Amino acid sequence: MEGFTTSQANCVLIDINLGNGLSGIEICKRLKALGQSLNVIVMTGVDIQQNEKEAMMAGANAYLHKPFSPHTLIDAIEKRAA
Repeated sequence: MEGFTTSQANCVLIDINLGNGLSGIEICKRLKALGQSLNVIVMTGVDIQQNEKEAMMAGANAYLHKPFSPHTLIDAIEKRAA
């Protein structure tokens, strides 16, 4: 996350399970702590409702369950861009 600025992106698509002990939820928390106001869409293949709640509380703008269609992703991005 070092060197990351919002001028580089306006939307981030991130998986909840990143490996190496890091999660998409943790990334959301770090972005929020840095004052980043970009849109974060979290995706996951594991349907755990608690993870969805945590992601949204951490600053995610959308939460997608895999597999999802390209149209679902495009809709989520467009809603955040509006």
